[in-house]
Amino acid sequence: LMKNPAINPEDWKIIVDYVRDIWKKESLTSHPKAAGWFYRNMFHHFILFAKNSGMSPEEVMKMKWKQIEIVDEGRINSKGEKVSWEVAYVRTIRSKTQQAREIPVNQARELRRWKQWIEKYLEERSILGFKITKDTLVFGNPDNDWKSFNHNYILRMWTEIRTQLKDQLTGHRFSPHPYTLYSMRSTFIEDQLMKGTPVMEVAEMAGHDVRETQRTYARLNLRRKGTELTLPEMGKKRTESKPIDLFDEK
Repeated sequence: LMKNPAINPEDWKIIVDYVRDIWKKESLTSHPKAAGWFYRNMFHHFILFAKNSGMSPEEVMKMKWKQIEIVDEGRINSKGEKVSWEVAYVRTIRSKTQQAREIPVNQARELRRWKQWIEKYLEERSILGFKITKDTLVFGNPDNDWKSFNHNYILRMWTEIRTQLKDQLTGHRFSPHPYTLYSMRSTFIEDQLMKGTPVMEVAEMAGHDVRETQRTYARLNLRRKGTELTLPEMGKKRTESKPIDLFDEK
C-alpha cells in the first residue's frame, strides 16, 4: 500500500476537477477524433468507479454490465420522507486471490450516466452493430469490438495527469511514492477504515488478506488517536482513579 499510496481528499479533488473540467475537454481540440473524446470520458468514469469500489484496475477493465445490480435501498431525508437511494452491487473475482465477493458501491448514478453517454455516443457516430448488452465491458472500447483498453495506455494517461498536477499535489503523509492507478484501491481501503467500517468487512470488500488490512488500520488508528495522545492537560492535575464499592451504603 505504501508503494500505491492512498490519495488524500484535497489531492483527489484536484485530480477529479482537472480530469473533468480541463483534461477531458482538451481532447476536443488536441485530440479531435471521436475515439479520443470517448477515451477521456471513459477514463473519467473509470477513476470514479475505481476509487469508490476498491477494485483493482484489472478488475475494473474486465467488468461487464451483467456483474452490476442497482438496487433502490431508499432512505429517510431530513423531513422524515422516504426518498430514493440507489446502490450498485458489483459481483467480482479478484484474479490475484481468486476470491469472489460482492461490493456495495455508491456509483449507481454515475454508472447510469455513463451507460446513457455511451448510447448517445454510438448513436451520434452512427456506430452500428455495437449495441450495449449485459456481456459488454463497462469500460470497453466500441472502436475495437468492445475489447478492453490496453493497460499500458491507461497507465500512460494516468502518469500524464499526475505529472501535470505534480506541483499541486501534497501526496500521502506516510509514503514518498507518487500516486499510481492502484492508489484508488488504497484510497477506498483507507476511507472505509477511517469512517469506522469493521476491518473484516473492508478486507472482504477489497478481496484483501485481513492481516494486511489490519496493519493499515493500526497505522491509521494511531494517527486518529494523535490528538488524544499528545493533548496537554492545560495545567490540570491528573486525578487518581478510585474504585467504587456498590455495596457501600455511603
